Amino acid sequence: VFEGIHAIWFMVACSDFDQTLREDNTQNRLKESLILFEDVWHSRFLIEAGLIVFLNKQDILESKISQGRSIADYFPEFTRFVAPGDEYTRTKLFIRSLFAELTKKRCERRKITERFVVLEASRTRECYFHFTTATDTDNVRIVFRDVHQMILTHILDNIGVY
Repeated sequence: VFEGIHAIWFMVACSDFDQTLREDNTQNRLKESLILFEDVWHSRFLIEAGLIVFLNKQDILESKISQGRSIADYFPEFTRFVAPGDEYTRTKLFIRSLFAELTKKRCERRKITERFVVLEASRTRECYFHFTTATDTDNVRIVFRDVHQMILTHILDNIGVY
């Protein structure tokens, strides 16, 4: 079904850290993005695909932070997060770290029919993170350069050069 997928673009609205889903007002949007990302990252059908994560809406995130909103109200662990920079910089780095940590987590799958646990091997997979604002054309150009690099790396790996 998913044969031939080499890269997945995953878009995150970072500014939604303080909003809930329309269809479920008890579920935080950023937390939902983390759950979905983890599902995609650990999907056995997509294990060969690299991921390019766009941490988007940085302009709106910065505006919310400058207005005094804090991600700590929704993610209490932010209070223990140490990073250089102002509150906005710490917030965006914290969001990136939430997603990056999921790429390091081992996946455990239970196969009911075989009655044993399968632990995925710790494979090296490409995962690129980019802070983006859709209207920033220079930023988009940098992202596409990295996408090009990912495709070239995959091709070289397939022919045994990389």
